[in-house]
Amino acid sequence: MKIYAPFDPGAVVAMNDTLCFTTADGFYDMVLGSATPATGGDGKIEYRWRMRCDWAKAVIDNSGETPVTVLVDTTSYAVIGNASATETYQFVRANVLNARFPMTFTFIREAKDTLCSGGWQASTDTVRYIMSDHRAATRNVYICQDDFPYNYTYTYSYDAHTEDVRFFEDGQTFLMNDFTSYGCDYKVTLRAVLCKTPVAEVSQIAPICETESSMQFEISTLAGVPNRYKLMFDDRAKVQGFVDVDYTAIPLDSVIVINKPAAAHAGTYKVYVQFIDARSQYGCESVVDTLVMSISVNGYVHVKWNDVIYVDNYHETSEALDLKFTEYQWYRDGELIEGATEQFYQQAGGLRGTYYVVLKATDGFVYRSCDTTCVSTQTGSDVHIKVYPVPARPHETLMVELPFDELQLTTGRLEVFNPQGMKVYQTNQVSEYTSMPAMVAQGVYLVRFTTTNGQQYSSKFIVE
Repeated sequence: MKIYAPFDPGAVVAMNDTLCFTTADGFYDMVLGSATPATGGDGKIEYRWRMRCDWAKAVIDNSGETPVTVLVDTTSYAVIGNASATETYQFVRANVLNARFPMTFTFIREAKDTLCSGGWQASTDTVRYIMSDHRAATRNVYICQDDFPYNYTYTYSYDAHTEDVRFFEDGQTFLMNDFTSYGCDYKVTLRAVLCKTPVAEVSQIAPICETESSMQFEISTLAGVPNRYKLMFDDRAKVQGFVDVDYTAIPLDSVIVINKPAAAHAGTYKVYVQFIDARSQYGCESVVDTLVMSISVNGYVHVKWNDVIYVDNYHETSEALDLKFTEYQWYRDGELIEGATEQFYQQAGGLRGTYYVVLKATDGFVYRSCDTTCVSTQTGSDVHIKVYPVPARPHETLMVELPFDELQLTTGRLEVFNPQGMKVYQTNQVSEYTSMPAMVAQGVYLVRFTTTNGQQYSSKFIVE
């Protein structure tokens, strides 16, 4: 009988090392050392190494042996057989598919004999290599044009200590000999980039009616790189609910929208606009632009007949301002109307265009009315509306002669306005000769016929 010593798989040199890859070198040795070889048994000992890479797909090339592909897998390992207790494997960059650094390679040695081991047994400890890379980078240091000379503090990656450098001009560079957390070179070139003070041209804010929900303005860059804006409202605007907007990105279309608070009243307010180039550490700010926000009053302007537009200090709803208007200046199509400074404006031949009035109120502030668009009354030389009898009497039925074709009559609208400009009658049931109810009060009345395309024809008649 022959007695063998118990089988012992031995131990490898436990290690966790880093190799730094460069394109100049094609091969990197991964030394798989043995602390103690396997012993015991019948002495006919075999070795193999199991290994795993934690990224994508790699090839571990045993010099002189067939390369073995290692796949990412948390449970299974590739195996290189016919190995020795101590080996030197080589990492071959060309054999790594889709490699991303760092990559971790884990090696476990196994051993067995023919009689006593009972199969493969793992040695004590493992070998781990991290394949990292040397790196180089350029970091721009953005500096406002008025901040040179400029002190910059660089923080090193590998131990977080700092170093101060001083830039004197645009384009100046400093090379910082940094390292990665794995100890590989990480050279960083710091480069000064001058940021010009941003200059932007802003458009005026078009007046809006108090029934509208937003206003806007456009910006055009004249110098520098303004990439953010902020809005600061005056105290009167804040009382109306407007809230300052801190620096925020400029929209791609360069149109900045200001939402009107629902409770904001008509009036003239100010908003201050400032731009910044946010690339530098503290930002390069522009000068402040002042814009006027005009919210026009609604419900005070009325049209009487077809040739008079006027201001009534009595609001048509319960939303009236607690004030009265005392001074007036009328505008048509954006142009001031010379001499039109009364509470009303009369246009000979009928109102044509878009009208508004600038109002001075008892509170001392100036207001603008919402636009009122008047369609020109079309009265061809051969088209006349006639009302019978002439003159009419109170409580006497009226007849209107409408010289239009059947299509215009069936889709048109007939209206009558009293001497105060109030509508007292309307009907869509019209024919060439249309009856109208009697008018009770004496005075001059207006009858108006409107076709489907907006053309209006009118005539006046007297009740006495």
